[in-house]
Amino acid sequence: MIGGPPLRPLVLAAGLGQRLRPLTLTQPKPLVPVCGRPVVEPLLEWLADSGLRDVAINSHWLPDVLRDHLGDGSRLGVTLHWQHEPELREGAGTLKSFEQFLGEATALVVNGDCVLDIDLAAAVAAHRAAGSVLTLVCAPVMGPLARPVSFDESGWLRGIRRYGLDDPRGSQRAEFIGVHLVEPEVWRRHIPRGKRCNLVADVIPRLLARGLPVAVHVASGLFCDIGDIDSLQRAARLVLDRRPARYLRAAQEVSFGVWCEPGAQVLGQVVPPVYLGAGARLAQGARLGPYAVLPAGCTLPAGAFLAYGVGQGA
Repeated sequence: MIGGPPLRPLVLAAGLGQRLRPLTLTQPKPLVPVCGRPVVEPLLEWLADSGLRDVAINSHWLPDVLRDHLGDGSRLGVTLHWQHEPELREGAGTLKSFEQFLGEATALVVNGDCVLDIDLAAAVAAHRAAGSVLTLVCAPVMGPLARPVSFDESGWLRGIRRYGLDDPRGSQRAEFIGVHLVEPEVWRRHIPRGKRCNLVADVIPRLLARGLPVAVHVASGLFCDIGDIDSLQRAARLVLDRRPARYLRAAQEVSFGVWCEPGAQVLGQVVPPVYLGAGARLAQGARLGPYAVLPAGCTLPAGAFLAYGVGQGA
């Protein structure tokens, strides 16, 4: 639970998911499954477990599919406040449109298409202690960076190289994970109403140019962005390796590292960790694993082998 001044979450769920096609031709990106669960479901449960039960959420691509699946959010422990975007507004534009919902609270803006289980209380405490108007929550550097940021030894943002911001005082590097903490001053004074606007690309450069404090908090915990098929497979491997309960609760661990949803059949060889969705079938003479997911309804036939990936049909 997070004490102190009010905090209100906004889940960004309107992305097109073009790099995840064909998976997103018939389902919105937040419903793409990771080890059997739509990726947005554990995210909403994480918010509920943090005591954040009133959640703003937007939609754009296949909005009826998303809304029919999530409903009012009650089965996941939250109350969802929906807003459809016929035209995408991006993160900052969406934040501005929820101005009345946010009121005087700090906004927690979270991308709805990532595996995420971090210490939120620590991130909020760091944001408040710094006195920043906006904090980017980041992960430690672990290989090539898709969304690199730089910051100084005091934790102040100095660069976002992808957007042409590169201050030599930024001696530290981290990976932005799509989680922002934003104070009301930002959306009231620095985000135009009714326009498409991105928090990182458009708003943060404006804040820095005006000398406003923007901080970086490096969080510990679980994170993987799901931007394309390769990152979806990395997310599945991460979940199988770290075993977070929220992401595996649709299945039963029938033996160590072997997770099976109802109706799954294991007749072939298994090298854990593996995950079999509902009705999935590992035929005799087939081999699954390690770090493999056989999606619901799929069969791995005799003589086939799947490891370090997600089978077709996810």
